[in-house]
Amino acid sequence: MSPTIAYFKELYAYNTWANDRAFDAAEPLHADLLKRDLGNSFGSLHDTFTHIVGAEWIWLERWFGRWPPALLQPSEFSDRKALRSKLNQVRLDREKWISTLPEKTLGADMRYRNLRGEFYSYPLWQQLAHVVTLARRDEAVDGVDVEGAVVVHVQELGPPAPARVAGPFFRGD
Repeated sequence: MSPTIAYFKELYAYNTWANDRAFDAAEPLHADLLKRDLGNSFGSLHDTFTHIVGAEWIWLERWFGRWPPALLQPSEFSDRKALRSKLNQVRLDREKWISTLPEKTLGADMRYRNLRGEFYSYPLWQQLAHVVTLARRDEAVDGVDVEGAVVVHVQELGPPAPARVAGPFFRGD
């Protein structure tokens, strides 16, 4: 099975929509609340958002043939505006790159080095799918539902968080 470029464009449009809803839900929160340690796997909402941005960034770097030795760090982002700016840049770069891919590339094995220095190689289409599922459930952090954690913590700190399931995305909600 090898999905098409069109499929991945739609999948990443959904990913963008879901991430935007999570970021938007935290918008009303004061900056101090974003950086409050919540005792979760990442610490604060700021740390969780940094992880979301960092995961998308590091995979794009890997697809470009670069293997950064570490994820982005929360200290690299002074506020949510800086985080969102980085996320938007990653999105634009990824959209441009995906638009240039020939369909046959999706089935080709892509080699990368993980953060422990181990090398892996598997089809690009599987890596592209992994990044979107990673945002929903992060195996690297004990099976934490990363965006689910954002929703729960936003609700604990203030405004109600929106749904992030695919149904509203496809309906245009």
